[in-house]
Amino acid sequence: VTVAKEASSTAVNFVTFDSNGNPTTNPASSSIAYGGSYILQIAVSDSNNNQCAAQVVACPTGTITLLDNGQPLKDFSGSNTTTLNSAGFAEDQPVQLAVGTHSLVASYSGDNSFNASTSAPKVITITGNNATTVAISTNPSKVVTGTPTTIVATINTTSSGVGPTGSVVLKVNGTQVGTAVQVT
Repeated sequence: VTVAKEASSTAVNFVTFDSNGNPTTNPASSSIAYGGSYILQIAVSDSNNNQCAAQVVACPTGTITLLDNGQPLKDFSGSNTTTLNSAGFAEDQPVQLAVGTHSLVASYSGDNSFNASTSAPKVITITGNNATTVAISTNPSKVVTGTPTTIVATINTTSSGVGPTGSVVLKVNGTQVGTAVQVT
């Protein structure tokens, strides 16, 4: 008896979270705010589109390779390849894609039971302009003319992505004091 490999289906999914932390897979919106709370999930299903995590069916094994706009997305510990877990998923990966439009494509390597497959492109737009706030503190707390003073500017953002970059310029009554300092 010869048993042929079964067809597989690979899908790239986004899981977002509402304010109560409840997940939604593939929300209707194709836009997510930069630094927003989302997870990238790659699932491999059998020829009937069953995922072994949801039903009693064989689970695909093997590897997933992920591309972003045709280039390797090295989000799996510095690699664009990862191994499926025991439920037929690439482990849910927290990602922070850059602001812009991304076309993500995942390719499944196949195994002894399942043929290789490639997902349809999952297009997502990451929007920018997250709000930031700046808090200023001084040491000593009261500034006296002629006394050395340390000024600290703390920049906060609601983003869970990469922090703000650039420089900070301090001004007193509209006049720059000192030189611009890089954000660290």
